[in-house]
Amino acid sequence: MSVKTDSREQRALAAQQRDRGVATLNPGREDYDEQMRSTWGGPKIKWYNRAVARYQKFYPKNSDQIALVTGSIGGIGFYVAKALAAVGYTVIIPSRSGLEADAEGAKRGILREFPNAKVVIPKTPLDLGSFPSVRAFGAAIRHSYKKIDRLCLNAGRGGGVNDAREVTMDGQEAIMQVNAFGHYLLTDELMPLLRASNDARIVSQTSGARYQAKIAKVDDINGTDAENFNAFDQYCLSKCANVLFTKCLNERLLAYNIHNVTACVSDPGLTSTGVNIQHDLTNSIGMKNINTNQMHDARGHHAGDGALPMIVGTITPHANKNDWFTTDGVDAKTFTEAGHVQDPIERDRNGTDPLVEANYPREKRESFWRQAKEATGNTLPQEDYETMYDLIDAVC
Repeated sequence: MSVKTDSREQRALAAQQRDRGVATLNPGREDYDEQMRSTWGGPKIKWYNRAVARYQKFYPKNSDQIALVTGSIGGIGFYVAKALAAVGYTVIIPSRSGLEADAEGAKRGILREFPNAKVVIPKTPLDLGSFPSVRAFGAAIRHSYKKIDRLCLNAGRGGGVNDAREVTMDGQEAIMQVNAFGHYLLTDELMPLLRASNDARIVSQTSGARYQAKIAKVDDINGTDAENFNAFDQYCLSKCANVLFTKCLNERLLAYNIHNVTACVSDPGLTSTGVNIQHDLTNSIGMKNINTNQMHDARGHHAGDGALPMIVGTITPHANKNDWFTTDGVDAKTFTEAGHVQDPIERDRNGTDPLVEANYPREKRESFWRQAKEATGNTLPQEDYETMYDLIDAVC
């Protein structure tokens, strides 16, 4: 059997897009949809454009609503931001140092299709891999806005089975800091604005990788065990952590009688983006006869269609705590199947989904929460941790 993996050149391109941007993949280009497909494989957009037109017609107008989408300067996050702008939200697109052209491109790409859209790029950049950057960005947003109605925690970075452990300037494992700890801290920074909304929602982007997370590693969420470190395992663990964060946060909101803020999760399905190339995905999951672009061609869908679960989870008038918004992917035959809420028990075939209470006991999610608190030095929702823990014990 021939062994096929993602080439060094393709993985380098995916890393470059993540860290420095690539001109051909700037969302301001008129051919961005096609460039995504031709670079990472997979099909053309199937549902996104028709779905957005449908959302504009049937969902309530949101002219007074403000949404912030992390990772919105490309990929899934860009399509989320564009859809929210199309249905009337003022959309905040955080930039990153060195990727200002991508942020401007995202704004230009949205305004080209929706000239009346309200899109804002804050002057202060956001780098989720730097706690000082998250705090500076949070302070700038609190200074500029009186409320945030929707917080879409979409940004993420990947890792492959053979990749070395990377450590940020904050001393944290890079995948976990960007995907989980940074979003934990950002939510804390923006909690006063979320609480000021009449109906705020936090949507965290998990993925099917959470099914493969190793529960024993939750107690070492930062991946400090060098002998057993695996960057793809760490990614899976970070997507599990996004669920544990959501469930822990909802418990704390309940404990403090905060009912105007709801946290839920979305799952984009197998989406044809560079993040999967960052994973060296087919190699990392043991598929030796196909590379990731070919896997995208066979079973993936376009980033625009992968954005639909987060979009639906954001704009639907009603969402319950811990709701899971997902997709039937390439098997979807209707708008509803392309982005919908579903009971996670229905797809928990192997008993590994952290959304299912029986699989991850409370002690495991609390283990994540304690480690996130220790890493960032913050608590949510901005209260004393021990007091909060006592309150949760009383109500859960």
